[in-house]
Amino acid sequence: MGAGRSRLVRQLLTESTVLSLLGGLAGLLVAFGGRKILWSFRPPFLLDGSIDLSFDARVLGFTVAISLLTGLVFGIIPAIKASRTDINEILKSAAVAERWAGPTIVCAACW
Repeated sequence: MGAGRSRLVRQLLTESTVLSLLGGLAGLLVAFGGRKILWSFRPPFLLDGSIDLSFDARVLGFTVAISLLTGLVFGIIPAIKASRTDINEILKSAAVAERWAGPTIVCAACW
């Protein structure tokens, strides 16, 4: 009953990857807005246009690659740990605790 282990891992990896891509997008927006601020601190001997601070395909590709890698690396371990949780054991231990201590709140991700 319910989702299998592989489906849970895929869902959690998808969630962490989407969050990391949103973080990469936010970083790009901050970098895009910060270019003018960065350019205002240039030394006086640098003329306008002497340094190219524009975004190109390499910058965007690097940002997407790092965001995907971050989402996968930091999402795989928690996803595997969460998929190994035995819900039956958690519910049994909560039932035993309820007999001794009264009603309790059951945490589905207690590990």
